Amino acid sequence: MLTIFGSINIDQVIRVPNIPVPGETVLGDRVMDTHGGKGANQAVAGARMGAGTIPVVMIGTVGDDAFGKAALQNFAENKVRADCTVLPDCATGTAFITLGSDGENAITVVPDANGLLEAAHASVEVLQKTSVLLCQGEVSLKETAHVMGVHRSANPNGTSVLNLAPVPQDGDLGTLRAALETCDILIVNEGEAEAICDLLAAPDKRDLSALAKAIGCEVVVTRGPDGADLFLKDGRVTHVSSPQIDPVDTTGAGDTFCGAFAALLAEGREMKPALAMACEAAAKACCAIGAQTGMPRRHEILKDTDPS
Repeated sequence: MLTIFGSINIDQVIRVPNIPVPGETVLGDRVMDTHGGKGANQAVAGARMGAGTIPVVMIGTVGDDAFGKAALQNFAENKVRADCTVLPDCATGTAFITLGSDGENAITVVPDANGLLEAAHASVEVLQKTSVLLCQGEVSLKETAHVMGVHRSANPNGTSVLNLAPVPQDGDLGTLRAALETCDILIVNEGEAEAICDLLAAPDKRDLSALAKAIGCEVVVTRGPDGADLFLKDGRVTHVSSPQIDPVDTTGAGDTFCGAFAALLAEGREMKPALAMACEAAAKACCAIGAQTGMPRRHEILKDTDPS
């Protein structure tokens, strides 16, 4: 079973000719309100890649509002089991996405209900059945570290995957180290890898093999159109390439990668082929506007499977 512990948002997308720099005003067009949140995105990506081969469970919090009801309905439509808590007198998380004509984006997130997600919202019974637990940096890192620790105790044979995006900048190195030491696989992009090395005062920010060895987990670094690198604790490095596409919207590409990769691990795939398929899924996700809109289904990546 794949379980996702993380954020749930409604994304409000605005398209602009260029993403403004500080002090600049640009005129844009309101494109759509769509489903998002790194946790929710990864759950939907995992469910689409799994296509019923494994159960996918989402643990998160939403407000008692229209956005929260819509988010829960979206999980049902994507065959994600929502073990979510509805919080009274609280708004569902929202993200404001500025989308440039080149497909790049700038995102501002208002956490609201996501800021109240706790490890206690994840039942031990669910974690016992969870072969892969997938977490992100968009909710409390303290609670994330806690839930990964509970998962390790509840299912010693399970795997905890941490997509540390965004990297926390609050200076709590103890919590950061606890989270890194509790996860089995860390997924970051190049900027996030550098930020972690800065926070940990790594002597060489380019030596990610040393980082993997120092924190005791495998490290996956995503490189956008250049694919991804896997740094193993024993010093080995593996590179996988990504299909070349003309991006329409890169929002959600990283989440697609993480969700697809985690789903493939949960069904027993080896890491290198899982990474290659996750890169293909992330590339396909860039071909439509919206974080979840373009997320591919299993038969688009695994051509030998039945459509679903």
